[in-house]
Formats: sequence, C-alpha cells, structure tokens
Amino acid sequence: MKVSVKMITYNHAPYIAQAIEGVLAQQTTFPVQLIIGDDGSTDETPNIIREYATRYPERITAVIRDKNVGMVANFFDLDSYIDGDYLAFCEGDDYWDDPHKLQVQVNLLEQNRDYGLIYTDVRQYVQGIGFNTYKSAKTPSGSVLVELLNGNFISTVTVLVRTSIYNEVCESVHEAVLKNKWRMIDYPLWIEAARNHKIGYHPHPTAVYRVLGESASHSDDPQRQIGFVKSVLDVVTYYVNHFGIYDQCRKGIANKVYKMYRIALKYNLPSLNMYREEFHRLGACSKKTGLYLSLSKNTLTEKLLGAMLRCR
Repeated sequence: MKVSVKMITYNHAPYIAQAIEGVLAQQTTFPVQLIIGDDGSTDETPNIIREYATRYPERITAVIRDKNVGMVANFFDLDSYIDGDYLAFCEGDDYWDDPHKLQVQVNLLEQNRDYGLIYTDVRQYVQGIGFNTYKSAKTPSGSVLVELLNGNFISTVTVLVRTSIYNEVCESVHEAVLKNKWRMIDYPLWIEAARNHKIGYHPHPTAVYRVLGESASHSDDPQRQIGFVKSVLDVVTYYVNHFGIYDQCRKGIANKVYKMYRIALKYNLPSLNMYREEFHRLGACSKKTGLYLSLSKNTLTEKLLGAMLRCR
C-alpha cells in the first residue's frame, strides 16, 4: 500500500518548506509519495522544491513549470504521477502538523470499506495575526451529499480519499470546472464523491489552513468576495439541478444569496438592488437572515444596517 500527496504551489517561497516538511514528517507503516506541481513561480519556490527533491529523490516528484498554466491545469496535470492507493492534498501555503495524520486516516478507511473519503478538523492561521480560536464542530459523517451542498465543511488540506474514487470522479469534475469556469476544484470533487460514497469525519485537528492577505477565497476587495461566493453558488446550483435535489438544498442556496447581499450592503455596491431582490425572492434560511430580510424591506432600516456593518 502507498499514499500519494498532491501539492500545488505558486509563489509560496515563505511557506513551501513547512508544507513539504509536514509531509516528510509523517510516521507511517507505508510509503508516502509527494508530488509537487509548481505553476511557474517567480520567487524562490522552484529552487526550494528542487533542493528537497534532490535530498529525497525516492519520496518527492517535482513538476516545475517554466510558465504559469493556471490552477486547474497545474492540479489535474499531476494526476499522471499518482501511484498510491490513497490520495491526500496539501497546497504550498498550508501544512500538516500531526505526524500521524495519514496513518490514522488510512487505518480508518481500511477498517471502514464502505467509506470513500476521510476528513478531519483543521486549525486556521491568519498570516500576520496568528491562530484563530479552535473549536471542534459537530460535523456530518456518512451519506452527506445534501449537507455538503448546503455548505462545504471539508477542508482540503485534511482530506484522504481512495484513489479509485478520485479516478472515478476527476474527469467529470475537470470538465465541469473548465466548462463553468469555477474558481475551485476541491468542492466539486467532494460533492461528486459524496453522491455514491460515504464520507468519514475524524474529530481531531491534523492540519493548518493558512489565510493570506489575498487569495481566491479570502480578499479585502468586495467584488472578489462576491465573486467567490457566486462561484460557490454556481457549483451548488449546477449539482442540485444535475442531481434533481433543488428543494433539499434551497437553504444552502438562500444562504449564499444572503452572503452576497450582505457584502453588497456593507460596501454599498451598485449591485445592491439586484442582490436584495434575489434575497427577498429566496427568503430567510435562519433567524439571523430573517432579521436581515425584515430590515432590508425598509430603506431607512436597511441604511442603518449597512452603517452598522461598516463599523465592524
């Protein structure tokens, strides 16, 4: 048995060594193969990767590109190098801080043959600030397709999936990502895997997700914030229609529309009217969004709500 680890990276020179070391530090009874795909970095990332690949030639496969090909191509082009029965993921700015992560997850999947993927808790590190307060949440396990479409609770850096299941869904995910120009790959992977397989949850933090100043999922730019939420909504809408389960996932869809309305309100964006109209059409999905819905129906209270958001 063997585990492969896919690591995509771009201009992660300050972090890539820690990401690599977290994989190399895994204490396992099986070999671990690290596949690193550098997407034409312009900093020292390629040199750091080459140094590690030279020191650990039997453990690291380095794919260093001369030019940037984009996240999607960089991610899927590494598939031809996968040689493990199981597959894990760790992007170049994240890292594993539990040396037993892979061994525990493999044991769980070996003992539960009806499960196809195991994920764990994760700690979040905000660059320049520090760790957020960690608290393990009650997280779904088993047949979780509907729950997953209502909100993504799986952190990529924690995942271990059977390679056979990854191979089963990766082609259709690749096609859907390219066709719909989605900003993410991981969420569609978990959704398609969850359609026919059980998903397991291990309530222990095994990894650290690093929040940088600007990234695909985190930004100070409100238009980019809305763009990311919209991309998530596009993914959910695509699959709920494809699977014919819209009514079961209406809450998740309404929550994402609320998030876009809230961003537009906070920054007083020109698109506010459009998101308000959609928010009113779908309605509230919780007590909090119900309050926002009520206040948004009056111009004065909506303006006061926007001012309160800007003060935070």
